[in-house]
Amino acid sequence: MSPFLLSSESYFYIKVRFGKETTDNGEDSWSRRWYISEDISYEELVQKCNYCLMEEYPDTDLSRYKLHINMTSERFPVITAANIAEAMRDARFNEDICLMTPSYVKYPRSSVASSNL
Repeated sequence: MSPFLLSSESYFYIKVRFGKETTDNGEDSWSRRWYISEDISYEELVQKCNYCLMEEYPDTDLSRYKLHINMTSERFPVITAANIAEAMRDARFNEDICLMTPSYVKYPRSSVASSNL
């Protein structure tokens, strides 16, 4: 079963623009268009973002990155576990909110090393 088959029948279309910091001075970006459920959980959204990243960059060590999920919304500029339900409802009914930008920010080397101790 696909991890992206969601329980709700109310799906809407959202543009997703990814950013993955790959060097000190650059970023690789790509876009997707997703049908997404208003009822998606934060964990499901993170899983969907990670799956998409791994399709593009299968050798990525996700433990070296922190995921930030931003949205073009004045009320919900950042999607979190606490606000995802409201943010998705807001996006579904507001045509101006149709861009989600998951960004993978690389941890500094010292942070990665110290977190593995």
